[in-house]
Amino acid sequence: MVTMDPQQPQVSAVAINNGRFGFVGDQAAALALRGPDTRVIDLEDATAYPGFIDAHLHVAGIGAAQRSVDLTGASSFSELIDRVAARASTLRPGVVLQGRGWHQSKWLKPPAGHIAGFPTHHALSEAVPNHSVVLEHANGHSVLLNQRAMEQLGIDANTIAPEGGVIVISDGQPTGLLHETAIELAAPLQAYDAQTAEELVELAQQHLLSEGITTAHDAGASQVDLAAQWAMARRGDLDMRLYSMVYASDEGALSEWLARGPLISAGGAKLTVRSIKVQADGALGSRTAWLHAPYTDAPNTSGVLTYDLDALAALIRDSREDNWQINVHAIGDRANSEVLAVFAPFTDRDSDHRFRIEHAQHLRLGD
Repeated sequence: MVTMDPQQPQVSAVAINNGRFGFVGDQAAALALRGPDTRVIDLEDATAYPGFIDAHLHVAGIGAAQRSVDLTGASSFSELIDRVAARASTLRPGVVLQGRGWHQSKWLKPPAGHIAGFPTHHALSEAVPNHSVVLEHANGHSVLLNQRAMEQLGIDANTIAPEGGVIVISDGQPTGLLHETAIELAAPLQAYDAQTAEELVELAQQHLLSEGITTAHDAGASQVDLAAQWAMARRGDLDMRLYSMVYASDEGALSEWLARGPLISAGGAKLTVRSIKVQADGALGSRTAWLHAPYTDAPNTSGVLTYDLDALAALIRDSREDNWQINVHAIGDRANSEVLAVFAPFTDRDSDHRFRIEHAQHLRLGD
């Protein structure tokens, strides 16, 4: 057993009482502590580690992934379509079909009619005409819709993308591709109620625990997600620890939690809600991460800013009294530069208040 304690890095046994380690040491000494109701677990020479902490994931997304079509590993757009069509054949007409995990850079060749490697909806719409299809990109910053979904959502050539978002158009018509904040247009097809939210948490935690992850930072939880997590924590139904970030783009969640204040180690120390997640830019795969220079393979763009910087500064001021932590998604080098500049006036060397940048993927040397 690996303890992570340099004074006692490995042991052969532990004893646990009321959820806490009461003994860490050798097997004989541990067995001497057992009583008539003690449960003894023999690991049969397996190695045991402390539970892992995942510092950035999306609980509802992991739960939904257990239900949706798994598109990871697809080697082509044709294989993706085959997987989606196979699932569609098991559903009654009209049921929304969701999938996740596709990435055009993983395909052996780009699909016919592609736009900078990205697929368009046409072949998908032909293969699956009777279900609205919403396929989330592996990076979470793009979705592909089929024709049925666009019709149900009212997306056409005249639809205007929200600020910070892109509706990809070709020959004057939407291709089915939505980037960044434009993916919110698909939200009506992905909406779920409180019961479903709890089911997604349960699916997610069972999957994460099976992989040895016992604590997770939920990087952007909606109002319904947070309500589900808090309800489960109060009932004792959270089996893992969650450090959940209020998603700033969910106005209902943000206003509710700013009014009520942070929640620290609630529900038997299983739930903490004391940080706010802001998304400042996009992702590299969709060419929406905000860069100082244009993309070499897409010279007409340098990415996008997806959250107003003045609004970010105002959020920091409004939340500071209650000691909310502000966690900002920034991937591009300009996004990181600008976010650091917003942080700077609020950084006090005498204070232990800590900001976070999620990803910090590309940085200038000066930053």
